Amino acid sequence: MLTPEAAASIDKIYAEMEAGLRARFRDSAAQIEFVRSMDARLAGQTWETPFVSVPAGEITPAKVDEMVQNFHHVYQSRAGNRFDDLPVQAVTYRVEAVVKVGKVDYPRLQQGSGCVLKPESTFDLRYLSEEPISAGRYQRETFKAGDRIEGPAVIHEALSTTFMLPGQIATVGEYGELRITRT
Repeated sequence: MLTPEAAASIDKIYAEMEAGLRARFRDSAAQIEFVRSMDARLAGQTWETPFVSVPAGEITPAKVDEMVQNFHHVYQSRAGNRFDDLPVQAVTYRVEAVVKVGKVDYPRLQQGSGCVLKPESTFDLRYLSEEPISAGRYQRETFKAGDRIEGPAVIHEALSTTFMLPGQIATVGEYGELRITRT
């Protein structure tokens, strides 16, 4: 139960979890941030309210009271009512390790002509309609920014395949993203 007397026990749980995570991320220790949460319920309930915020730092009796208030706020936002006079029981404690890293700088593609590309080959797609559909085959790594691909098409790449229906057109963005719209 979340009572002032439980503060030391709760603090010990969070301190142990954070120490374990800190040891796993030794190389990133200066850049690590811990985000605490808990799943809790009203005493006697059979279901929990997940991901209730838990304050950082040493858990004191005042912070246990803050945890209870956080629970009631989240409970009310999800259930539409609150029961401030009922005791709250914490069921699961969580710590999320957030490692701060620099922003990824994606390379830009070389600018293309903006023309519709010709497929490297064509093949028949069967079972999508009563008659086979002739589709173009493309390799994504050959695209340049601004290139356009008309469906029906199949775009191959190392880890996935993109299928475009007849009447769709893909425009290659400056970072290689495909923006597929209807023609």
